[in-house]
Amino acid sequence: MENDRIFVGTESKGLFIFDSKSQQQIARYSSIKTQTNTIGGDYIISLYIDHQKNLWCGLVGNGISYCNLNEKIGKTIYTSGSSNEKKLMSHNFVAFKEFANGELWAADINGHISVLDQKYDIIQSIKPEQIDKTQQHIFIQEFQQTKDGQKLLMTDKGVYISDNFRFYKITKPYLTENQKYGQGMVGLDDTLGLIATRDGMLYFHLKKKEIIDKPCLLEKGSNIYSMFKGEDNHLYVNPFFNGLVVYKYEQGHFVLKYKINDDFNINDRYESKDTIILATTKGILIINKKQGQSTIVDESAGLPNQNLYSVLPDKTEKGNLWCSSNRGIFKYNFINKNIDTYGLNDGINALEFNSQAMAIRQNGDFVFGSTDGITIIYPERMIFHKKNSDILLYNFRINNHSAASYYDTSLHRYKIPFHENDVSFSLININFPNSNTPIYYRITGIDRRFFESKNPADIRYSDLPIGEYTLEAKLPGQDDFCKTLAKITILAPWYRKWWAYILFLTAAGVIIGVILRLYINNKLDRQKSFIENQKALEKERQRISSDLHDDIGSTLSSISVYSELADKYYHTFPEKSREMVQKISYQTQNLMERMSDMIWSLKTASQEKISIKSKIQDHCRDLLNVRNIDYDISVDENVDRHLTEPGLRKNLLLILKEAIHNIAKHSKADKAHISVTFGDHCLIVAVKDNGIGISNHDIQNGKGLSDMKKRAEDMRATFSIESVSGKGTNICCFIPIGIIRFNR
Repeated sequence: MENDRIFVGTESKGLFIFDSKSQQQIARYSSIKTQTNTIGGDYIISLYIDHQKNLWCGLVGNGISYCNLNEKIGKTIYTSGSSNEKKLMSHNFVAFKEFANGELWAADINGHISVLDQKYDIIQSIKPEQIDKTQQHIFIQEFQQTKDGQKLLMTDKGVYISDNFRFYKITKPYLTENQKYGQGMVGLDDTLGLIATRDGMLYFHLKKKEIIDKPCLLEKGSNIYSMFKGEDNHLYVNPFFNGLVVYKYEQGHFVLKYKINDDFNINDRYESKDTIILATTKGILIINKKQGQSTIVDESAGLPNQNLYSVLPDKTEKGNLWCSSNRGIFKYNFINKNIDTYGLNDGINALEFNSQAMAIRQNGDFVFGSTDGITIIYPERMIFHKKNSDILLYNFRINNHSAASYYDTSLHRYKIPFHENDVSFSLININFPNSNTPIYYRITGIDRRFFESKNPADIRYSDLPIGEYTLEAKLPGQDDFCKTLAKITILAPWYRKWWAYILFLTAAGVIIGVILRLYINNKLDRQKSFIENQKALEKERQRISSDLHDDIGSTLSSISVYSELADKYYHTFPEKSREMVQKISYQTQNLMERMSDMIWSLKTASQEKISIKSKIQDHCRDLLNVRNIDYDISVDENVDRHLTEPGLRKNLLLILKEAIHNIAKHSKADKAHISVTFGDHCLIVAVKDNGIGISNHDIQNGKGLSDMKKRAEDMRATFSIESVSGKGTNICCFIPIGIIRFNR
């Protein structure tokens, strides 16, 4: 029960209200789906009245409905759902004017005029054809009244004068269609006035009620949206979306004072001693009349909307201005900057007020025309509407799941994993009687400014980056107070933690250290290899020098001696001379063969086309074929590719040649087998024959065998001879793989 009223919720009939004293039904509310200001459903399971006299109704299947039980500050009449709708052609009102006799003339968008009395009853309806029979549609911009009480209508078809509901058109035949479109009128003096049109201005004779033929050059050709004359006798002209031009009118002349360049239109004004406050399409424009300086108050300052159509002064509180907009009606105090917004729960049926239909009646009522009816505001009732604003956060969800499990009670913060960073929530100003008040919100760290949303607000942020954030909200006019609703931390993954960075740096250091170590070792190996190669090269030079000195030098010395003897015995002992020449030939051939073997050993298989197998075949052909000894040769195809060190190649070749030479000279064999193959750990060089064999004495003392052993020792190879009398000889040399690989 509240104020002698009993509220009863039913299961199927909605809400009933009874008078506790008379026990009589006062009202009944049921759900009407086509209307926004009715109860949401007829099945009521709970009722609650809070300390602000808000009545809350819990509904089955239809959520919660609520309304404020305080006396409403306003009401809306002549809506599309009212019982008077048949008397009106339209419920969208565009122009108001209360005349001196107390009549309120209200024009709708179709040119229909309703004349209302002090109680808002219709006393006269005027159809467009009553104004002008030749026009099917008339759009009324503004009502004016002359000093003698006649009414002027500024319309898109021209200017009309009314005398006791009879209308006459004021026009000239030379006027263009744009010049006939009257936007407004001001009086310059007792006899001369100006009519604003869409094509400049026209002079108007106030007493004769006629347009003067004299052309007006002021703002010639401009589309004049609005104009007015200030208390300072200045003329304020607003070209269509082209700012404001201010002139001073003196002795029939206009003197430009200043301009405000901006793309706005002016719909209404309020003027004080030093200030003019304008309702524009970009907010409230405040002009200092003496200095000509201007400031703008728009949505960033807390206005619910910046498309304004009125600034009506409120005498109950200093500095208050009532403003109509495309987001309802609000009150702005230009002294303390407070903003109060009013909507459906304050008795206002519509929220879109998009015309200059507004007036202050003689009884103090504020009247506004909306897209659906006439709204009446009673400022004296504001004492019952002290507003206690608060914003609540609810339905907070993470990845579409409840956020409760993510809340850290010790830190009072939501801690959310980085892969579940989709955040959604709702905001509501639950204590404010007017549910149409916008809410401003932001998340610090993401948003640089506050964003506006309806009340309640459903908000979502997807893919929040890693970091710490704060959800803040505020209401219009509360610039100095932001409420913190939640603190949020998007946790970094393990690889973004401080210890992970230390681990990564340590691992990177180890990897870099290993790479540097490998690089240094590789560089040292290259330097070592270079030094060893230099040593090997020097050793090879010494070997070649020794070979040249030992083999070639001694042979050349012998050839020189034989040449002298041949020359000496040429005439006296011709036979001796011939013997010397033969020795020279043998020595020369032997020297050429040695030189060929030396050069071959210095070249690899890629440089020298003659392989080890080819060299062996050539030698066998020269020595074994002439003695009818059959032979077969088996050489691994990889020997030439791997055996590249000159000393090894030379020693290997000479061991084979010496063994083949012994077979041809001493073995008396008819078969021989030569093989050079790779074993598991060594290169195996084997020469076999089926000859008479070698005695132990020859094995121990034979010069050729001794040379082969010496060459095997130079290669760090193992040398062996197996010989059985009458069964042949088997010579083997095992060269370690490591020696070959080392010299690759």
